[in-house]
Amino acid sequence: MSNAKKLINLPLLQTYDAKLKEKVVGLVEIAGNTLTFKAVDGTVLGTAAIPKTQFNPASASEDGLLTSAGFTKLEGIAEGATKVEGAADNGYLNINGVKTKVYLPESFTALTHGLYKITTNATGAVTLGEAVTKADFVALGLPAQDTTYVEATQAAAGLMSAADKVKIDSVTEGATKVQESATNGYLVINDREVLIYEPDTQTELAAGLYKFSTNKYGAVVSGEAVTKADLVALGLPAQDTTYELVTASANGLMAAEDKVKLDSVAQGAQANKLEGVSVNGQALPINSKNVDIDLSDYALKSDIAGLYEYKGSVDNYADLPADAAAGDVYNVVNGDDSLGIRAGENFAWNGAAWDSLGGSFQIEVASTADIEALFA
Repeated sequence: MSNAKKLINLPLLQTYDAKLKEKVVGLVEIAGNTLTFKAVDGTVLGTAAIPKTQFNPASASEDGLLTSAGFTKLEGIAEGATKVEGAADNGYLNINGVKTKVYLPESFTALTHGLYKITTNATGAVTLGEAVTKADFVALGLPAQDTTYVEATQAAAGLMSAADKVKIDSVTEGATKVQESATNGYLVINDREVLIYEPDTQTELAAGLYKFSTNKYGAVVSGEAVTKADLVALGLPAQDTTYELVTASANGLMAAEDKVKLDSVAQGAQANKLEGVSVNGQALPINSKNVDIDLSDYALKSDIAGLYEYKGSVDNYADLPADAAAGDVYNVVNGDDSLGIRAGENFAWNGAAWDSLGGSFQIEVASTADIEALFA
């Protein structure tokens, strides 16, 4: 009943004071914002207005409730936040609609977006910029062929890395309280002095292409001229990619005929080295670079053509067949000192006995230098 009393317009009911005496409210009806009080017998005893308790979300033209989205936005705004906008003049911001000075740097010729050979002043500001040309890079040792780059995206690296592009896309807008500071280069952000720009005095750089360092404010503090070695270290070729054919005095590409010659050389091949010459196991003296082997006592192939027929090899002299035909030739693999037979000696059947045809001799490899050393 206490809540009902709050909803009853008591001054309005005072006119019914006499009627209400000795009568009991038996029914309360609610219709819209109106309460109707009735006696047990249904007689209307009086009415009262219910205060309005339902509101719409607030808008720019009507008061109302604060939405959850509005509350979240309000919570994200710092205490005393101001409206900060860019100004048309360099070094200024519009704070709450008032043009406010932040920093007034020296004025130089504006450079459009591009790649430049730059000159800076003592504070690190770019005072002169000359567009970089292809010839500038070629002069540093880069190939003269063009290289094409595309702009970075979130899927592919380019002039800006993909990771940096993702980072930039994820930056959200946030409001802060920004006020003018009495100190040049500073702003008062959220009631705290914050350094915006503080140039250092540095050595001036003449026009050129540099490896350079910056301070924490982005000003150039040191610069060293880029060299060809710096670019090669990044993976660029150290020399032109066009070559002539190789010669005996200059490096170059291998000719097709030289490749054919090289492919014909066996793996591990070496220069011929003549270390000794023997005839029938008897060493011959080497007295000059030319070796003369006297084979006048031996038959020529033309002399024995049609006379001998090679039949194969046997292990020992005793293994020679007894039914051989005249002209049959066998190689005896093993020597027999008791018979004066050398290993590898050949025998021919002359119709009555086995006749020795002599054996093979081995020429060991000797280099040209070894031979020349023998006859120096």
